[in-house]
Amino acid sequence: MSAAYRNDIDVLKGFAIIAVVFYHLGILKSGYLAVDLFFVISGYLTIPSVCRHIHRGDFSYIGFIKKKLIRFLPLVLIASVFCLTAGAIGMLPDHYENLAQSVIASNFLSGNILSSLTSKNYWNALNDYKPLMHVWYLGVLFEFYVVFPLLILGFRKFLKRKGKDLSEQAYEQCVNRFLILLCAVSVLCYLNPFTFGINPHTAEGIRFYWLQNRFFELGLGGLAGLNIARMNWLNRVKWISPVTILGLLAVICISLVTFDIHSIGSHLPVIGAPIEYGTGLILPPAVLLIMTVILSCLVVAQDNTKNPVIRYIFSRRPLAAIGRMSLSIFVWHQIIIAFYRYYMTNEISVLFLIIYLAAVLAISFVTWRFVEEKTNIYKGSPKPLASKVIWSAIGITEILTCAAAFALYLNAGVIRDVPELDIKRTEVHRSMHAEYCDRIYKYNHDFSGTGDRIRVLVIGNSFARDWGNILLESEMKDRIELSYIYTDYKLTELNEKKHVSRIQQSDYIFVFAAKPGVPEYLWQNAKNPDRVYGIGTKNFGQSNGTIYRHRRDADYFEQTIPANPEYDNLNARWKSEWGTHYLDFIEKVRVPQNRIRVFSDDHKFISQDCEHLTRGGAQFYAHAFDIPGLFR
Repeated sequence: MSAAYRNDIDVLKGFAIIAVVFYHLGILKSGYLAVDLFFVISGYLTIPSVCRHIHRGDFSYIGFIKKKLIRFLPLVLIASVFCLTAGAIGMLPDHYENLAQSVIASNFLSGNILSSLTSKNYWNALNDYKPLMHVWYLGVLFEFYVVFPLLILGFRKFLKRKGKDLSEQAYEQCVNRFLILLCAVSVLCYLNPFTFGINPHTAEGIRFYWLQNRFFELGLGGLAGLNIARMNWLNRVKWISPVTILGLLAVICISLVTFDIHSIGSHLPVIGAPIEYGTGLILPPAVLLIMTVILSCLVVAQDNTKNPVIRYIFSRRPLAAIGRMSLSIFVWHQIIIAFYRYYMTNEISVLFLIIYLAAVLAISFVTWRFVEEKTNIYKGSPKPLASKVIWSAIGITEILTCAAAFALYLNAGVIRDVPELDIKRTEVHRSMHAEYCDRIYKYNHDFSGTGDRIRVLVIGNSFARDWGNILLESEMKDRIELSYIYTDYKLTELNEKKHVSRIQQSDYIFVFAAKPGVPEYLWQNAKNPDRVYGIGTKNFGQSNGTIYRHRRDADYFEQTIPANPEYDNLNARWKSEWGTHYLDFIEKVRVPQNRIRVFSDDHKFISQDCEHLTRGGAQFYAHAFDIPGLFR
């Protein structure tokens, strides 16, 4: 019933981690599927061993968890300390606060829970700038280590109470059936139809980050390990091994032979409408995931040394070495590229790629050799003194890093004055970064029905709220009565024909959406369709960190960024749809050579997160637009 560890597993890990690294570099868009291979391998290695020891009665749950903690925690803690230190150099408060959250979650191996509650969407481009966004994987894996042994312990106790035959063969059959049941439930959770009715942004976060939706990958790997003897027929057919391996590599690398539909402008990202899961792939993501899992199970269940070509590839020491260092490479690769993108540029040159890959390998070797190997106190004979020293060091580091991160979180990530954002260390409070944009929520009510002020209805997501703030910063603020309706980028709230009375009472309506997406009943109920305007999109890059690092330069406030062609295309399309009834935000900040300004005339960041407006940004646009002219 055991699944012996083999050298080719290291090679598979090597292939997988290379694919993951190239995915986060933006080179291999389907490289994220390699994570599913990692899940299958983890299930293959863990489940048979746990089941075997539980059957023998020599399984120690506490000892098992301690082995997994010592496997992950030392490396994660070192990475957390590095991130907090690197972030202190020049991260802006909002981003530093988010990093502090990630450090706490990572230190408790629960990054997946934080991601599911905050960013939700793994494919959001803003995640590229988060150094610890990738540790969600360790969270799912550790939760599996915590939960699975308890399930098997409970299941064995259940069998014993029922008086079932607990011989090794009978027990193995029962465990197989139990695992198949758990995998079936997990697949149903992943395909849960109830998540289809909510924002796809949220639905994908629910599917992607939670153990119950990923368990079937681990479980099927475990089934392959438990039944490896029964699957010996795979080794008798010589062509199966190369076909399954090549098929697995082809699926993981499938984006190399596809096109990116963004490049032809057929579906452009916009705030509230993130890059869709699987964009640019010729097969649906769910199909690719199932193919990856099945092929991974077949690969790990057979002897991959029978075929001479496969044996030659799988005997390569460099690939096996990369596989053995895969955890260190996994932890460091995103941290390095995220800080490079944040502080330097999002452009990946050939020279940088060479230096980056060399740096990742060098750092990963050091931490693998001197952290992973040295702290593995459960390998070989027990060393009581070393064990006490290592656990004490882990505990102290955990407490200190979490305390520092929690203090930063309570202080909203502020460690210095940032006049460009009107931030002072002496005037800090929680939620300060989002409250300006979100203050429009309090206007989500019906019109009063009294007075002679102009009734203005603003409809949409956070970009619509930005327009509301511009109106409240303009000279018209005392002459209008503002009402706000929140809805996502698909106008879900509006499509349900709510708020008809507000639409009918409005003198002017501003909506953030493509004109064809505005429901017909809005036009039918509007007092005057000529007073319905489209709120434009906007973009100020991906990270203000690349600007802020020049804060000591003489020309700091003259800096500009290249215009984003995707947002330009989207802006042009919406402008052609709305015509003269379109509020063009991008043109108001465009400067020569097709660049975008990021500072207002009074030296304030127009946007603190490159998407939403600061007070200074709202005041800038309040003067840039002829707002009184809109209401004449």
